[in-house]
Amino acid sequence: QDEGVGIPKENLSRIFDPFFTTKERGSGLGLATSFSIIKRHGGHIEVYSEVGKGSIFIIYLHATEKKENIAQGAMVPSPSQGGRVLLMDDDFTIYEVASHMLNMYGFEVDWVDTGEKAIEKYKESLAKSTPYDVIIMDLTVPGSMGGVQAVREILEINPKAKVIVSSGYSNDPVMSHYKEYGFKGVIAKPYKIEEIIKVINEVIAQED
Repeated sequence: QDEGVGIPKENLSRIFDPFFTTKERGSGLGLATSFSIIKRHGGHIEVYSEVGKGSIFIIYLHATEKKENIAQGAMVPSPSQGGRVLLMDDDFTIYEVASHMLNMYGFEVDWVDTGEKAIEKYKESLAKSTPYDVIIMDLTVPGSMGGVQAVREILEINPKAKVIVSSGYSNDPVMSHYKEYGFKGVIAKPYKIEEIIKVINEVIAQED
């Protein structure tokens, strides 16, 4: 629930459509990704909104009484040492979440919002002799260069660059066949700390 500007009635039926946004710098993928995740878990989402007063989102998910028996400390592998990570994603919230996770495990994270900026940032890191250990790239960036084209250009600069593809659309063929596009790993959104740490560690450990 928020107390924002609210959503006009004529837009309510479209807010979960991919790339629909009324914001100048919005990606239009936030609610679409949320909707997709909720549906994959057999859930349902309802929205009530009034212009000038705000919006209420109600999420319904199946309850469970099953308790998972997970050994303490078994979820997150602890890296021996951190590293430098460049995250390319048009959603600043994704950066905030990822950087919080990675900072806890000794990683330094820089952020850019387009593929073009990622290429320039990577060039700068090489020029300063402070190359990134790994780059995480969003698969799709509306109106700008996405991960597929950006990884191609980065590999032309440095064939040994280690790039991970990331997306909320797990059924995209690039996510299933990421190696064919030059990526060294894949991370699905929303990020889970155990997964993002595990994948980054594995990619960094790969031989050049």
